[in-house]
Amino acid sequence: MKITVEFPAFDAGARTIGQLFGDGTFSFAVGQARGVACGLGPVDASANITDIRFGFLIVGDRYRIIVNGQPGAVYQSYTALSRFIITRSNGILRAYVNSTLIETDPVEEHRFLFGDCSLFAFGDAIEDAEIEASVANEVITANIGLGPISASGTQGVVAVGFAGIGPFN
Repeated sequence: MKITVEFPAFDAGARTIGQLFGDGTFSFAVGQARGVACGLGPVDASANITDIRFGFLIVGDRYRIIVNGQPGAVYQSYTALSRFIITRSNGILRAYVNSTLIETDPVEEHRFLFGDCSLFAFGDAIEDAEIEASVANEVITANIGLGPISASGTQGVVAVGFAGIGPFN
């Protein structure tokens, strides 16, 4: 994916093809993160973070929790080898960094959720993203690995792109 931007903004995005119909997990790591937003959401209408129901906004070596498309006020630090994890279990969404629980939020009416990510700047990267059901047959297309996804750009005309990632079989 290559994006050319005149002004930095959330202008590139990707989502998983696989969806969670019940309990499950979406996890990922980041490479460069001048502005990476990733989490679970029921829609993918744009590359903006407003589509993310519950997830992380990662900027540099800090992150905030996103709830209903809005980032929280408090930044927390993470290390370069951290894994960001969002789970849905028994109607509760939980956000973890590695094995540390950061925040919880009840799920509303959304029956299905998928992994949704938005990228802000040249070189921002999501690495090793996976969505998986914690109960058999809850993910339509089984485990999905996204691999590196990045946005790159230079000063110039805006060309926005989206990527839908499916299984590699």
